[in-house]
Amino acid sequence: HSIDGPVYALCVDYSDTSWPEPGLTLFIGGEFDYVDGELRHNAAAINVDINAVTPFDPNTNGPVYTMLIDSLTTYIYIGGDFTSVGNINPPYIAKVNRIDGVAWSFNAVPWTATPNTDGPVHSIVNVPGGNVMIGGEFTTFASIQRKGLAILDWYNGALQPLSAGLNGSVYTINHIGDKYYF
Repeated sequence: HSIDGPVYALCVDYSDTSWPEPGLTLFIGGEFDYVDGELRHNAAAINVDINAVTPFDPNTNGPVYTMLIDSLTTYIYIGGDFTSVGNINPPYIAKVNRIDGVAWSFNAVPWTATPNTDGPVHSIVNVPGGNVMIGGEFTTFASIQRKGLAILDWYNGALQPLSAGLNGSVYTINHIGDKYYF
């Protein structure tokens, strides 16, 4: 496939529900404008089985560094150094529909808290209890001190309790069982 810039994130949807055509879908995030000649600012999806770019188009105004499929719904979380997704302005992290990329909103407010993080998001992982953990170059989330790491409710994006005691940025998060490494 032809992509006119760097790719920073990949994730696969194994559910066969991401596009009207059945098949495995590869989501890509990065710093690009076109995928196979189709306009896709910084995020796109490719149906691997039929080798075609899908309608997924969040249209972020900056790079996408991380993506995570929400296996319970038809949404995907994206994080990066952007301040808008389509016509909604969730800075740095958003929950978007995995079919068309439209940002999800909760009671007409973008999924993420307002104000959001004060810097880019580089990593998103699932954590027990139906939440997501984000890591990045931020010091606050929703005006509460969260240096580099925060846990959000998967449904409404509300900040959850966390006492990580970090003093810097988090660029990647991984886990083995119930142990998280960053």
